[in-house]
Amino acid sequence: MENTTNTFLEQFSRFISSCKPSHGRRRKTRFRNLYRPSTFTEKIRRRHLKLSEFFTHPSTKESFIQFTMEQDNEACFPVFDLLTKRSSNGHLLPAVYRKPTHLDRFLNFRSEYSIQHKQSVVNCLFERAKKLSSTAQDLNIEIKHVMKRTLMLNCYHKWMIQN
Repeated sequence: MENTTNTFLEQFSRFISSCKPSHGRRRKTRFRNLYRPSTFTEKIRRRHLKLSEFFTHPSTKESFIQFTMEQDNEACFPVFDLLTKRSSNGHLLPAVYRKPTHLDRFLNFRSEYSIQHKQSVVNCLFERAKKLSSTAQDLNIEIKHVMKRTLMLNCYHKWMIQN
């Protein structure tokens, strides 16, 4: 799946790059791995991502390409497991997002998998919290959720969570 998506995005990036923008200069555009939340977060933080251009420019070149864009609801909108919030001064702040139907089910500690796989679940959840949380408050909320809800629900021991 990831390889197919990367291939499509590379071809799409080449197509967009081959089109000349309305101001006459050719601009190098990279959309590869844009679907990954960490990449999306970095693009937001660096302000390289202009969503209006991303959605309107291809439509001007080919009529069959039609993109839609979700409008933000109460100054925030979810993309995959990333919630992008707009602060009062207009900056975009990423945070971890879970759908309301998410059950917090991951690899159960009582399963027959090796301890390395179980440790990687813990590491991954904490790393996601660190990478996707933009404020200390969001990070604390996410870490508490991971420790008290997610990992306890999946029967992880305290000694594994604290490491």
